[in-house]
Amino acid sequence: MILHLFPLQACMQSTGMSGDVTSRMESITSSENTGETNEIQSFVPLDSDFQFEVAKDEIDALCQSFQSLKVSCENRELILSCNTSEVIKSARDEIKNLINSVEVRTIEFSKVQADFLTSKESKYISDKLFGDLPEGKVILDIPRGFRLYALSTNLLDQAEAVLKNHLLHVSIKIKADEKEIVSSEPWKELLDKLMCKKDIKICFHDNNDDLIVSIVGFTEEVKKAKKECEDFLYQRKTVKEKLFLEDPILIENIDDLLKWFNLGEIPANVQISKATGQTVTLVGPRVEVEKTTFVLQKLKKKNVDILCINKYGATHYFNNQGKTLLDDTQKKFGCRVYLCDTENKAEGIQKADELGAKDRKDSNKKEVRKHASDNKETHKDGTSSSSQKEKNLVETQRPVLQLMLSFGNLENKKAKAMVASLLSTKPDLEAMNVTKGIKNKAGNKFSHLFSAVFGCQSSLQSGQHFPMEITGKSYSLDCDYVIFISCQTWNGPDGSSCKALKKGLSETLEYCQTKNLQSVAMSVIGPGKMLQYPPEAAARIIGEVVQSFVQRVPNTCVKKIELVIPTENESLYYVCRETLLEMNLDDRISLCNEDGVIFHKISFGESSEVKIGNLSLALTYNDITKESTEAIVNSTNFSHWNKNTVAHAIFTAAGQHIIGAAQQGASREKVVMTVAGNLKCKYIMHCNCKQDIANISVLVKEIIIKCESVGLRSVAIPAIGTGECQFNAKTVAHDMIDSISTLSRTRNLTSLTAVRLVTFRPSIYYIFYSELKKLSRPVQDSSWNPLELLTLRLKDPWIPDNDAIKDLPTLQQPLQPPTTKLVIVTDQKAKVNEIKSFLERGFQNEVKYRKEQIEQPLLKTFSLEEIEMLFSVLNDQIEVGMILDRLKNYIFIEGSEKDVVDVTMKVHTNLSAIMTARLEMATKERAGLLVQWGYSDGKTSKPFTINVSQLLEDNYQARKSNVTINLENGEKTLVDLRAMKAVIEATKQKLTVIRRDLEAETQCPLHWDNMNGLLLKIVEVDPNSEEYETVKCNFNKTVNLPIKKIERIQNRYQHIAYMLRKHYITEKNGPCHVNEKNLFHGTAPQSCHSINYSGFSRSFAGQHAAAFGNGVYFAENASYSANQTYSPKDPNTGERFIYQAKVLVGRHTKGQSGMRHPPSRTQNDPFDYYDSLTDTIINPTMFVVFHDDQVYPEYLITFT
Repeated sequence: MILHLFPLQACMQSTGMSGDVTSRMESITSSENTGETNEIQSFVPLDSDFQFEVAKDEIDALCQSFQSLKVSCENRELILSCNTSEVIKSARDEIKNLINSVEVRTIEFSKVQADFLTSKESKYISDKLFGDLPEGKVILDIPRGFRLYALSTNLLDQAEAVLKNHLLHVSIKIKADEKEIVSSEPWKELLDKLMCKKDIKICFHDNNDDLIVSIVGFTEEVKKAKKECEDFLYQRKTVKEKLFLEDPILIENIDDLLKWFNLGEIPANVQISKATGQTVTLVGPRVEVEKTTFVLQKLKKKNVDILCINKYGATHYFNNQGKTLLDDTQKKFGCRVYLCDTENKAEGIQKADELGAKDRKDSNKKEVRKHASDNKETHKDGTSSSSQKEKNLVETQRPVLQLMLSFGNLENKKAKAMVASLLSTKPDLEAMNVTKGIKNKAGNKFSHLFSAVFGCQSSLQSGQHFPMEITGKSYSLDCDYVIFISCQTWNGPDGSSCKALKKGLSETLEYCQTKNLQSVAMSVIGPGKMLQYPPEAAARIIGEVVQSFVQRVPNTCVKKIELVIPTENESLYYVCRETLLEMNLDDRISLCNEDGVIFHKISFGESSEVKIGNLSLALTYNDITKESTEAIVNSTNFSHWNKNTVAHAIFTAAGQHIIGAAQQGASREKVVMTVAGNLKCKYIMHCNCKQDIANISVLVKEIIIKCESVGLRSVAIPAIGTGECQFNAKTVAHDMIDSISTLSRTRNLTSLTAVRLVTFRPSIYYIFYSELKKLSRPVQDSSWNPLELLTLRLKDPWIPDNDAIKDLPTLQQPLQPPTTKLVIVTDQKAKVNEIKSFLERGFQNEVKYRKEQIEQPLLKTFSLEEIEMLFSVLNDQIEVGMILDRLKNYIFIEGSEKDVVDVTMKVHTNLSAIMTARLEMATKERAGLLVQWGYSDGKTSKPFTINVSQLLEDNYQARKSNVTINLENGEKTLVDLRAMKAVIEATKQKLTVIRRDLEAETQCPLHWDNMNGLLLKIVEVDPNSEEYETVKCNFNKTVNLPIKKIERIQNRYQHIAYMLRKHYITEKNGPCHVNEKNLFHGTAPQSCHSINYSGFSRSFAGQHAAAFGNGVYFAENASYSANQTYSPKDPNTGERFIYQAKVLVGRHTKGQSGMRHPPSRTQNDPFDYYDSLTDTIINPTMFVVFHDDQVYPEYLITFT
């Protein structure tokens, strides 16, 4: 505020009035002299009328001294009137002095303040602000530039201070998200009220996206107005407040409970989130949120209690006819009762839409639950038994997830979900081999689907997963979903590529869990030209993700994850195996091969050996510096070596002086020979592959020749180039072993008798081992001999375990009787127990329960798919419990009477379908083995593959004319089954098709009755025959029970397969070690039909016991099998059944629990297995076999 002081004369001059005053005075004086008037006037000019106003009291006091003097003010002039000039003259001077003593000060205001003052009258403002000043009057002249007039500077100072303190300008910023508030009617009403006040002025202007409200006026009024505006905005500003309601039932049923208990309205928006649990979020204007909080606090004080009913069918009851009981309870006690669903959410008795609540989705997922019994007692010829009650057989065992390594192409695998990588910078199916394979197998239709999903995207965010459902569609892929994970090129262990891959894999497994996908096949994502992950890093990422997933979801539905590795990439297979074993995965994860054989860490010092002529070639997993051969080989560049190399280990252990000796000889020889220093061996042979894999064969030959030339008997050679040089381990293994084998066969090695190949990493050991195995396999003749081919096929691997259900004696769904939760909400805490009793009595009076049991002797042999088929009957009967007790071979069904009857009928139907399918498959498999298909080009004959042979036989039996097949090399070929000719599509080469029926070429036993073309014939043996007497004598040696009949089982396919197996064992062991025995096997009545048709097939493995291995058990003495545990009575006839079977026990050894096949007989020949297992080495009484065709059920003895 700037002030200006103006003396009166200066004011007069500034207005240009001094000349007028003089003339005015002169005229007045002249008038007086002439006496033309009685009244004399004198005029004193003013800058403002307010000069007179502030001095008026003093001027009035002066006029008291001049009784006839009158003073008035008009238009900025003082008019002095009197009858005598003397009085005028005297008064005029004094009045001028008074006027001149008036102080003037100009005040500068802001524009907003000036606008406010300009709208008011000067007198109103002056009286309002300065009326209480005791020292005199002060007036603010607004129209003439905001001038203050007062009789003293002190008064001006006081007035200026008053202006400063009593005028105020404030601003309120209203942000863009609050503008909705100021557009409301209440806000407009508030402004109208404030604007009616004369002591303030309100205006608005925009500031970017904000609105500025300006209030100017008298300080107190401005403050009041500002407070009213701010309070209004504060109360109506949108806020979020969280409120803890303690019990989720209150949250899920807010609308219903408020209405039921008449607690009042809730104006704010109530947001309910699953993630917040017992907390709601209130959103809305603050005043509404506060009101809502008050209402919900009353709701929070209600009493909440839960009644749990652990009975099958309870939930179904309360969802249906039990609603009447719930309604009666609510009316009687004035409470609210809610039925919780399986996810512990509550549903009111009324429908949600009737109460204004939001819809809530409920998804009930089925899962086969698995349990293990505490009972460890097992029997050698029958199912495991226990004296414990049924309820003790269902204790929980954590499920096992198989993490399986397999060879092959991903697109050819079978799984519920197929997982592959996509290059994030180029999401194209042609970008990587794995996606290219999927594209080629799935065809154009899949490519169109892929294009529709990904459109024209040139890149994807790495770490995303993209599921594509192809269930029921003809894409030639054996899966329901294909899931792609977008990946980026490797940028280090701490880079974004690893994090993205972990995210993608983790989300993929979570997706499989939500979709209840039990099996996953996926490529090992990362290694390869495009993504460039180190194999160890890729394997570790997969292991970490799977481990984390199992820990998060311990009861996951995902039971098998198959890591598919290209057949030609053995190195990757064994690196994955080694890396995953080193991680010590959770014990719920079973790391195994595609046959289900669990991997174990290799022991240090483990070895394998083959003979090549006179040379012993051994492979070992060991530290080469610990080898005691006469010489060891050091792979080095003679100048520098890293810490983890063979060179570093050898030079460090041998001593510093060896380095110099090796370097001196490096310029003269390819293989430098030095003493061994501190090592166990005598010599060290140093060589340099010069980072060229082609040099390995040359170096190995040089080493062998040098050993021979200097008379060494043994040498240890490392896996040259597989460390720092990073050569392909499979190529190195092939070159080294081939070089040694070639030299051994082509040169007469008289001195060197032992070569040891030493590997220091398990993955390298296994790669070398697979190459070494080839030396011990017989060379196959290219000509086709159907009988030999069948014999070879009958050497099939041991019985595979059922998928994902190993060692789980009991399976149950649901895991326990489902808990039905009734949530009671009441304001009468004392009535809670009475309400519970009322509900329990009502339920017990209306629901009737029943238990059923179904015996199935082959239950333990059921595969996962067959078990799922049984449990599928519960899809529409979620209120029924079913337990598959694989120890007792019983199915237990429990629930309400009506539901149990319904489910029992469906289980019987499914059991019948399973057993029929098994018989058909067994018959088909044996028929396929006994009929061999091949082709001839006129020069040589070759067999078709097993799958192609089966395809041709199926079409042949169906009397179809033409079928298209692929030869072993992939060439598409059209076969004419009538003409028995074939044409290769690409080359048009013609072939002759050959079908050999081995059954027709094999004689049945002479004592059999005529089969008359039948597959199976059951012949009752004449009781008066020698044959009958022989069987009876064998039985009666240890059993003194009456025999009702003996039947001969005449099964053509089984007998032929048995004879071929006998031929194979004879060739393998020699005639003296075939050991064909007549042994006994007790069985249940239901199993006889299956055994007669398909024998003791692989599905019987582990049915009776597992004390000596997971095979089929046979007893030396009939008394053991005659135990009622193993040969129970037919409930209808009282008859019991025992088979006398021919068993090829061959060479045998004592078995152990958990063995899935017999062990190798010697370490030198890892492929020569024992033929069977026994309970003891000397005089065994129990034999366990693992091959379908090693047993023939010759006689069925029926006794009582």
